[in-house]
Amino acid sequence: MAKKVFFREDTKSEIKTKNLVEKANISEIGNLTNNQYVIIEPLVPSGHENARKFMKHAPEVWPKRQYSAEQAIKNGKTPVQLREKAFNEIKGSYFCGYTFLPLGRDRRKRKVSLIECLEGARIFAYAI
Repeated sequence: MAKKVFFREDTKSEIKTKNLVEKANISEIGNLTNNQYVIIEPLVPSGHENARKFMKHAPEVWPKRQYSAEQAIKNGKTPVQLREKAFNEIKGSYFCGYTFLPLGRDRRKRKVSLIECLEGARIFAYAI
């Protein structure tokens, strides 16, 4: 099955035909047009050999933990609200993702990378 147009990404040769724009501020990336591109440096923060090691060993955002169903009901906050609050209180700029512990007997920590969050947002935008 062919990829839908919404999910299509430019090939290397298509990117090479575009104009490289020198940007000093990451907030200006939203102003790029379709025939422009920018290179973000450094892609991997210092202290990590490569992107894979960063994704495994970098700091994580920890939303407030709920340890029982009773505690979750008493708190009255949904996991989405707890996650949003945790992300709004971030002081640094380099995090690999967020973690949570599920309720119930399975106490293994779950880790969601920010790359997966971006992909989920893209799928959600397509569904709207």
